[in-house]
Amino acid sequence: MKISARMAVIAVAWPILFLRRVEQLLRSYSSSTTFNSTNEAIPATRDVDTVLIIATVPYSANHVMALWTQLECVTDGIDRVLISAPDTLWSKEIIAHVIKRFTQLSNTTAFTLEAVFHVNNRYDAGLWCDGLDHINARNTSTGVPRAVFLINDSATALRRYDALTNRIINATHIEHLNMTNEKGSVKLISLNGDLINPGNYKTYWVESVYRGLTPDGTSIFYQHSCSNEQRRACVGKRGSEAKDCIVDRFEMAISNSYAPSDLESMFPSFPPKEWNYSSWEAEASKGHGPILDRDHWLNGRQFFWYLREVHDFPFRKLKWPNGSPPPVSQCLELLDGNPHFDNLPFPSNADLKAYQAEMYEAESLL
Repeated sequence: MKISARMAVIAVAWPILFLRRVEQLLRSYSSSTTFNSTNEAIPATRDVDTVLIIATVPYSANHVMALWTQLECVTDGIDRVLISAPDTLWSKEIIAHVIKRFTQLSNTTAFTLEAVFHVNNRYDAGLWCDGLDHINARNTSTGVPRAVFLINDSATALRRYDALTNRIINATHIEHLNMTNEKGSVKLISLNGDLINPGNYKTYWVESVYRGLTPDGTSIFYQHSCSNEQRRACVGKRGSEAKDCIVDRFEMAISNSYAPSDLESMFPSFPPKEWNYSSWEAEASKGHGPILDRDHWLNGRQFFWYLREVHDFPFRKLKWPNGSPPPVSQCLELLDGNPHFDNLPFPSNADLKAYQAEMYEAESLL
């Protein structure tokens, strides 16, 4: 079949024009994107500057949904939100769509929203370090102490939640006034933790799903997770070995960098032995049953439902077990409770393999 000269020109030019349009779109959102018409940084409304860094690899509609619920429900009391994501074409385009859509629907000037993109092979830890490097390089300090909050896209917010934010703001006040002997003086608070029984890991566990840090706590976190030495800690490892290295070093072992009195969690990871579950367990008609000693909340089993129903637990793990449906999130109100993300340019298996290869190649630059 012969191809006309005009068709040949179109065939060559169309991909170029498409890529230029994508680049224009990404440039609009790779720099600071705010909710006010002047596009200037909104000053802190309190005497503590608050920054939320969301680590996300938005490769599926579920991960984008989790990101959206956090934007709706974990941003009360936050001055700046920074989305830290992989430096790939599909990641940039998806995040650009989320920022544009959220900005249009939220119609709020409560906080600034921006995104930063980097290549690294350290999962959430690496993306958080990228975000910390970005806010430090921007030097946008308002002259007041800065509290930092770190969250990833492995959990879906179920309701508005600012208790952890308020606790860290209070701890930052105490730290700033050098009143470290006062009640409430902590440096790191996690959503969930195991601070009573170290278990098989021989250390206290402050889970990485959602954490808040005072200025001193942020400095300790950075030294533990983001130094040049730590960035090279898991170089050369692949697959499950790489992930195990990252979890062991940057999630499990991080508590060793803090004094036990510096750590706190809002909810327990496992059922505390001193809690009385008998009346809840007895309600078999509601599907309740015995809560096992090491029933971790993220499994979505009895202990999760106990936390949810008795303590109004504000999150669920994105990866939900087969069987009963997950609780309905109240954090999709801007989308009328019905998110539609399936039309985004999610990566193919080949795209994900190329992304992994690029991460491995980036190791040589460390």
